[in-house]
Amino acid sequence: MPVADGGALRPTRLTQAAGFFAFMLGFSPIFSIAVADMAVGCFFLTWIAQLIVREDRFTPRRTSLDVALLVYFAVWIVTAFLG
Repeated sequence: MPVADGGALRPTRLTQAAGFFAFMLGFSPIFSIAVADMAVGCFFLTWIAQLIVREDRFTPRRTSLDVALLVYFAVWIVTAFLG
């Protein structure tokens, strides 16, 4: 659960850490695959820690870009199989 701070809700430290590692997962492959791999590991560790302590959980939300990415990957997979 987010922590109440004078009427305003603020995310917990684990939620902030998971958000940071999710950002690094998308940002760091440009510079280093090793950093991206570390970000994946740290993201999963913080996610597991959130599940253990029952804090607010990371829930992916659908965006308008998801359909375009799904179509792109579907076409990519079909063309890979067709050769």
